[in-house]
Amino acid sequence: MTPLGPASVLAVSTDAQGLVTWCNAAVEALVGRPTSALEGRAFPREILDRDQLEQRSAAAGVPCGPELFLVDPARFERRRGPELRLGALDRRRPGRSDGTEQASDGEGEASQRPSGTSCEWNMTGVDGVPRVMAVDVQPMLGTAGEVRGYWAQGVDVTEERRTSSLLAQALHSEQEAARRQAELDRLRNDFVTTASHELRTPLTSILGYVELLETGIDDAERRGRFATAIRRNVARLQQLAESLVTLSDSSSVHPHSADPLDLRDVVAAVRATTLDLDAGQGQPTVVPEFSWPEQPTLVRGEASQLELLVHQLVDNAVKFTPPGGRVCCRVAQSEEEATIEVSDTGPGVPHSEVPHLFTPFFRGAAVHEAAVPGPGLGLSIVAAVVTEHGGRILVSENDPQGAVFTVRLPLAP
Repeated sequence: MTPLGPASVLAVSTDAQGLVTWCNAAVEALVGRPTSALEGRAFPREILDRDQLEQRSAAAGVPCGPELFLVDPARFERRRGPELRLGALDRRRPGRSDGTEQASDGEGEASQRPSGTSCEWNMTGVDGVPRVMAVDVQPMLGTAGEVRGYWAQGVDVTEERRTSSLLAQALHSEQEAARRQAELDRLRNDFVTTASHELRTPLTSILGYVELLETGIDDAERRGRFATAIRRNVARLQQLAESLVTLSDSSSVHPHSADPLDLRDVVAAVRATTLDLDAGQGQPTVVPEFSWPEQPTLVRGEASQLELLVHQLVDNAVKFTPPGGRVCCRVAQSEEEATIEVSDTGPGVPHSEVPHLFTPFFRGAAVHEAAVPGPGLGLSIVAAVVTEHGGRILVSENDPQGAVFTVRLPLAP
């Protein structure tokens, strides 16, 4: 038998029942049997992909036999169900999905005549090489239009499909790279715009107050107010610089190699810092509440990074909670996770803003309405710290009672 090459053309004929009447040397090489061993038998189904046969048979609603090769290939992709009958309104011409076409008998009546199909089938011959064969099946009709048999020929299109797949993958990769580049360009532009604004505003204010002081104002009270304003704007610049450094250095945290630490100590440190700041600024409009369990809640991580995480969440909650509202920071523990939950009674988080909350420099509608200062880096820093500690963060959406941020971290072994 002649070896089956990529350029070989399969050719086989059958009778009306699908029994082989003849085949060429390429078919003999594919199935590993001579024509004499195939004549009078059904074409060997073992070389066809069994899963493909069953899936297409179920989709087309026909037995898994020779008639399957005459089904309109479009039916293989359809879900099985009642077929819509359009009658005279059916515009599907020429041919029908059941493998037949309409042919006029010259007296205005139509008869059903089987039509051929062309479809790709997965095959694996005796050499064990998987192939994709483009198979064309045509009925052989008698003088009266009856089906006397079938003629099929197939061409190996494996390399063409592999090349098409590689080209499709390359195109997808190129499109994805272009999308990412466009996203990077957008983020860069957002960074430049936002950073410029965040730098320009306090610098302009500082320069203005310095120029006023240079005029030699004798009023000690006014000089004190100017100095306080300068100090406040310098602190704003310092916070922006520290946020940018923290965001860029977050990947340097390696919590899995760190010693276990107690989350209660982390939250207690934030509580002490918050109370000290409130005492220095007078009576606060909202005093955060902190709670933790009696037993230690151990995680692996960097204490300073986790303190920054909790501080950012609590600070955000206080900013968006109106006077007389409530902000709670709670530590809890389950069998496998430690939980830090920060809730407030502010306006909540709109559903449309949740996907963008942790994007650097993102500032939602509530930020602009309340004129809350800041570059919009707090939650992006929180997300970076959570990721580096192997955790995850959840956000409530449109909570009528406010917003709830839940950080889940794996417990230390």
